Amino acid sequence: MYGSCADQPGSRSRDCNDAKTDEVVCLHWLSMAARLYHVLILLFVAAACQAPSNQKPGPPVSPPLLSRPAQPDVVPSYRIGALLPLTGPMAVYGQECFRGIELAVDRWNREGGTVVRLVVRDTRSDRAVQQPLNALLDESRLSGVIGPLASQQLEEAARLVEGAHLPLITPAATRSDVRQLSPYAFSTALTYPLQAEGIAAYAMGRLGYRRFAVIHPETGYGRQLAQSFAEEVRRRGGEVVDVESYQEEEQDFTSQVTRLKVAVRRRLQEDSPTHERRPSGASAAQKKHGAPSRRGLDAIYLPGAFRQAALIAAQLRFQDVKVRLLGSSAWHSSDVANFPERSLLGGIFVDSFFAESKAPAVRAFVEAYRLRYHAEPTPFAAQAYEATELLLAGIRAGGTSGKRLRAYLEQADALPTLLGPASFNAKGVLNRRLVLLQVGEKGALEQVR
Repeated sequence: MYGSCADQPGSRSRDCNDAKTDEVVCLHWLSMAARLYHVLILLFVAAACQAPSNQKPGPPVSPPLLSRPAQPDVVPSYRIGALLPLTGPMAVYGQECFRGIELAVDRWNREGGTVVRLVVRDTRSDRAVQQPLNALLDESRLSGVIGPLASQQLEEAARLVEGAHLPLITPAATRSDVRQLSPYAFSTALTYPLQAEGIAAYAMGRLGYRRFAVIHPETGYGRQLAQSFAEEVRRRGGEVVDVESYQEEEQDFTSQVTRLKVAVRRRLQEDSPTHERRPSGASAAQKKHGAPSRRGLDAIYLPGAFRQAALIAAQLRFQDVKVRLLGSSAWHSSDVANFPERSLLGGIFVDSFFAESKAPAVRAFVEAYRLRYHAEPTPFAAQAYEATELLLAGIRAGGTSGKRLRAYLEQADALPTLLGPASFNAKGVLNRRLVLLQVGEKGALEQVR
């Protein structure tokens, strides 16, 4: 369509030469632009090749949201150790305690703030706790230890935590003076003196009783409770008329009941006009609290298991011994509702926990426990829950070291427990409020206080 310069007329040869010159210049600039384009492409490709070989294409990463929880390693965190028998013959108690501890820790972490991690070591019901406890003490930022459950394990455990300057709280060992073992040892357990004091205070204070008898099983548990109860009664100015014992396998208690009746008859004879002297064992405490009852007997303390107590109660009733019966936490059994014998009707005993209590903290704990574990909480679970709550309260109050946390536990006079504020006594035992329970119709348990 367009001709070249050679095809044009001669008059226009100058213009044609100028056009050739312009064409050469144009081609030069086009060549330069092409080279620059290729250089830019090579630079882009080189930059792309420097990316990691494993990088995969994907959407751009959004910046972190302020509401997103921080990484666990970034948030200041503490650790609580648990030394429990999760296997072996005591595993059922260890599992109950673990649930109580876990529930308290989870509630704390849901509320926000510092993160608390639970570290558990299995004692396998062995007496030696050195290995599992040392494994706990090796944990960084460990605030305290909950456990062990057995009294015979406490001495070694208390020695080890004292060396590490960390508080230890046993939720179940019934040793009554853990402070003798270490200033770092504490207890939320229901000890024998606590039980004895609780039931004796109610019987002698609210009910006005002064004369008692004791029939106890010939076991360590039975002997210690019987001794603690008798000492508490005498300390309050009362009198123990007779103490009888029996073997656990016994089912016939005729001889014990017969001897008890003889002892009561003798005391009544000593109270007759021909015996004007004060009752044997009279003391300043008796003078302070009033003269002993003129009845031969006001109540009988039966610290054995519920089934044993029920059998003894039936034989007392058969032999026409009709007085109030008092018991220990061993009466707190599901067997109460299923036992047809009515001889224990009206009997009163103490415990550290009652799932049907109307106390707000108890109700909240029971509901949370049932929702999570689909089971009923036991006193062991409740005492372990409280032990954890006390350590957490110390952390909240600034117990950032073992020494500070121990000082808090020792000095605080309003520690949070399920039944209200409490404190540790001079022996390192939580001086808790107790629940008084009475056996009602068809074995139903009714809270007296």
